[in-house]
Amino acid sequence: LLASSLHAAPSDDLDRKVLMLGKLVGAGTPSFSPDGKRVAFITSISGSPQVWTVSATGGWPDQITAFDDPVGSVKWSPDGQWLAVQVAPGGGLNEQIYLMRPDGMAARRITEGGTSNNEIGAWTPDSKSLLIASNRRTPNAKDIWILDVASGAMRLVAENKGVATVEDVSDDGKYALVWRLASRGDEDVYRVALDGSGEVHVTPHQPPATFDAVAFGATSDVIYLAGNPDRDLGAFGRVVVAAGKAGPVEVLSGRNDADLAGFIR
Repeated sequence: LLASSLHAAPSDDLDRKVLMLGKLVGAGTPSFSPDGKRVAFITSISGSPQVWTVSATGGWPDQITAFDDPVGSVKWSPDGQWLAVQVAPGGGLNEQIYLMRPDGMAARRITEGGTSNNEIGAWTPDSKSLLIASNRRTPNAKDIWILDVASGAMRLVAENKGVATVEDVSDDGKYALVWRLASRGDEDVYRVALDGSGEVHVTPHQPPATFDAVAFGATSDVIYLAGNPDRDLGAFGRVVVAAGKAGPVEVLSGRNDADLAGFIR
């Protein structure tokens, strides 16, 4: 009798557990306004992941978007005038990017729609352009494109053979840091000139290796990253580019008993 009672669960109890799971709320992908006074983020507090903003000092947030489809990412422009928002039609692939004012007004889709799959990368410092990864050229790869905010024109910056993302844009607006997946468990970082003049392989190594939290330093020839090239555990390091060639990864901080997974610039 005891064994039977342990394995028998009332149907109403199971229904309640399923209902409660459906009501779990999460929040993530925060993006500060340039003045540091507000934070844009994604939360499912309304039932579907949407963009909300909240005072940096705390308080109840304001809902900014109410798309029929879930939102996956948001990034505030450096001038504070725009939010770039990534929306997943039907909750799946073919993600599209919208621009809107921080209050949700003047929303417009800036990618072409349809079957293209797009991912927000980084704003240029002047807020006139947005770097994205998109498979609009071929469904087999995500290339890097620069999108003009005013006209909507898109220009190919770098072709890729597979998956790639834009991690950062230098303060002088001349370069982007591009993460590329070489194969499972093996990744690379490249500094790509936005004028199309070429790229530098930042992380030459013996596979495998993974890299994360990639960002420019104060100048475009200094690059910070977390990774594990030629070592077992991830560390925080720096690469200096000189004469068009990347130097070795200089480990700035590491541990023998744990990974250092990232940092905030």
